[in-house]
Amino acid sequence: MKLATLAALALPFAVPSLDAQTAVSVTQASSLFQPWLNTSGTMQIEPIADQQTGISSADFMGVASGTTGLTPTPSVNVPGAMVTAGTIGGVDHIVFRFRMVDKNGNKTYLGSTLSVGLSFPELTTGGRVTIYASVESSQQGNRFFFQSPGTGLNESPSTTTLDGGAFAGNPYSRGAPLTLTSSNWSYTPAASLPVPEQSYDRSGTSGTDANSFVTFAVRFSDIQAATRALTGNTTFTMNYTTEMAFIAFTASQYNSINQDIHGTATQASNTLTTTWSAMGAFTDYVTAAGTRRPIPEASTVVQVGLLMATGVVAAYRRRRLAATAKTA
Repeated sequence: MKLATLAALALPFAVPSLDAQTAVSVTQASSLFQPWLNTSGTMQIEPIADQQTGISSADFMGVASGTTGLTPTPSVNVPGAMVTAGTIGGVDHIVFRFRMVDKNGNKTYLGSTLSVGLSFPELTTGGRVTIYASVESSQQGNRFFFQSPGTGLNESPSTTTLDGGAFAGNPYSRGAPLTLTSSNWSYTPAASLPVPEQSYDRSGTSGTDANSFVTFAVRFSDIQAATRALTGNTTFTMNYTTEMAFIAFTASQYNSINQDIHGTATQASNTLTTTWSAMGAFTDYVTAAGTRRPIPEASTVVQVGLLMATGVVAAYRRRRLAATAKTA
């Protein structure tokens, strides 16, 4: 193919921009978050009333539009887990939000431990969690800490051994946690958010309290420091383009997995030997802001190939001209 033909086919194409570093808040509207996605790219659905300890405030809730048994019937998809990223006070954070079936009565705390497992593909493979980010919300206060998944296979609830974060270099362990404040923690009924949101009551059950939101923010720098300390990988970087997958569960104490696992009904059947991946608990890999990595279109791949071919041909012509000049 002639050089002119190659150049004519090498059309310009758009390069995706990096995630914007905008200001975020733990009380902002859920519409500003991204729902957790299955590996198929669809919203992760969370079965209702599948937690095990009789505490409905520990029960995740994420339902599809038209789901029956709720009042009112949802006319839109209602995500149970969401994520976004941005700055809080000028500092980069990842922010997680979870919709719970009920609020913990008139209390200002969740009454459970909620843990998010983060899996970074450059560090952990095979459907395993790299590190846990946990919040313990009780009458004594709201505390954040990182935990190791343990020394087992770490591919299922039964092969995970949470330790309260007792590993060297951990910036926040259960023994020395970060006390959460209004800037990085919120436990709020749906109707009490600055932008009020609809609650969906479970018809024919005792759960009549308003749905509530658990929202907490974690600094990029803390995730990076804890992950480096736990894995020994001193080059790991947490930023807006870092890819990761999530799981989440609630528990009656920090080192248990005994209430609800988001995105699956496996907990209800007590088959805790099922792997995280097999039960569908893992999300797809996304950036900190919850966006899936774009897959290049076929036309873009062709254009990149043509640009490379153009460069090769041009370099070849320059070498030929230089060789001709030397022999002249």
